[in-house]
Amino acid sequence: MKRSFACLVFALLLLLAGCGEAVESSEVFAFPEPTTQIKVKRVTSWGEETEFMFGPDVYDPENQEVVPVIQWFYALELEKSAQPEDVDGNVCYEFYVDGKHAFRYDDRGGEAYIVAEEDWYRVKKPTAPPVE
Repeated sequence: MKRSFACLVFALLLLLAGCGEAVESSEVFAFPEPTTQIKVKRVTSWGEETEFMFGPDVYDPENQEVVPVIQWFYALELEKSAQPEDVDGNVCYEFYVDGKHAFRYDDRGGEAYIVAEEDWYRVKKPTAPPVE
């Protein structure tokens, strides 16, 4: 009985050690208040680049174009991760907030990562950014 319990505890510890540390997306990047403009550069692994711009050049409190992007980011469930191996076929989204680089969303199909200030975070339930 003691041996079975010890094996169960050991298995549980191994399981917990393999899990990343949960992190709130707002701890990874906090959008300034007010966020006037968000630029997103989408780059595919085959070299195709597309830019999307949300929000006006001059702050307009009536313009709400940036809100879906901010809500999408804050809804992401993240966990601290090591940098994964490079892959082919991924799509990267570079986010610039009010003219400054903020973070990157690395979409690998079934998995995705946020990269902010050289730190990697695995997205638990990947969803494409609302840019298209």
